[in-house]
Amino acid sequence: MKRFASGLLAVLALPALASEPIGSVADLRSCVARNAPEKSMVQTLRMIATDAEGAKQLSLRMSHMDLQRELGTRVEALAPPDLAGAVFLMRMGQIEDLMYLYLPSIQRIRQVSGAMSGEPLWGTDFSYEDLKLFRGLFDYQQAEFAGSGRWHGRRTAEVKVQIDPAFDPGYRSVVLRFDAQSCLVVDARFDDAEGLVKQVSIDHPDDIAQRDGRYWAKRIRAVSPREGTETTLLIDEVAFDVDLPLRMFNPRSFHLVSE
Repeated sequence: MKRFASGLLAVLALPALASEPIGSVADLRSCVARNAPEKSMVQTLRMIATDAEGAKQLSLRMSHMDLQRELGTRVEALAPPDLAGAVFLMRMGQIEDLMYLYLPSIQRIRQVSGAMSGEPLWGTDFSYEDLKLFRGLFDYQQAEFAGSGRWHGRRTAEVKVQIDPAFDPGYRSVVLRFDAQSCLVVDARFDDAEGLVKQVSIDHPDDIAQRDGRYWAKRIRAVSPREGTETTLLIDEVAFDVDLPLRMFNPRSFHLVSE
């Protein structure tokens, strides 16, 4: 199943450019490349998921690394105790994504199907595919420039991404609105044939952080109106271009090590 990886690798390979007006998908791709790490990134984050029964909080560490012909992402659960030690690994290649899950309760590694990337991440409103799109990582050849606008007085650019019907993450199209100053997605609308499935957004410019010319979101909110649920993602720490051991992204050893 052909996936988005070729577009992702092309984005990470682009040089960082000065801020310019965004008037096309090509301009947008150059803009997004400004925030890409040279080799790796580690994020410590919390997800607060709320439904009719109340709220629960997850603590996670998410590590990303350029593996030359693949992109590796490793998500490790730190809390609560009943989830701590669970690890999810995705290796995004030119043709398909390979995914693996380790659950300490059964002490086994399972290879999982590509469709799992569209499933809710540990009971939250975010799937891994959502997070990937929200980072601006998608196949730009499948994107259509949809115009410009404003967000809290700042210029924005919109693109519409059609989802391959063979890959069913629960929606058919996504409209992404990018802040031209930070090159971050500030709003993402996920739709199926019946309308809105989910909205993921940065509520205010104060929720954006910057260091050494790279921007990232400190707070992202996902709302699933049909489910009556909401999840707030809080990114507490970000480190760029740290030395990570390759065994963290090896399907045989990813569950044994941490950064």
